[in-house]
Amino acid sequence: MKVELIRSNGFGRRERVVIDDLPVMIGSDPSSGVRVNDRRVSRLHCLLAEYEGRLLVRDLNSKHGTFVNGARVKEVPLMPGDRLTVGKSNFIVSPVNGAAKLPSAGGEKTLFVVGESG
Repeated sequence: MKVELIRSNGFGRRERVVIDDLPVMIGSDPSSGVRVNDRRVSRLHCLLAEYEGRLLVRDLNSKHGTFVNGARVKEVPLMPGDRLTVGKSNFIVSPVNGAAKLPSAGGEKTLFVVGESG
């Protein structure tokens, strides 16, 4: 599964990360696949993984939590339109052409993960 992340740092700078292989770690540790420099982000904060064709986010016992659509979560599937919040960074899951295709109840969906700091 291929996932694309676009994150804004709140100062007008946007960063695009293409992830070809899951799982990928999100955290402040330099070895994280998606590094977030924020004092509210744990070194190993959360994990994006594929399970049975779905994109999942799993909190890794982070101090400040991982949130989807404003609710603190431990592990949930990400669906188009969901907002993943890690520290002050927001990642929005949106359907677009050319990104990861995931099965859903209504057939295949194309997902694109977009991030903004806020």
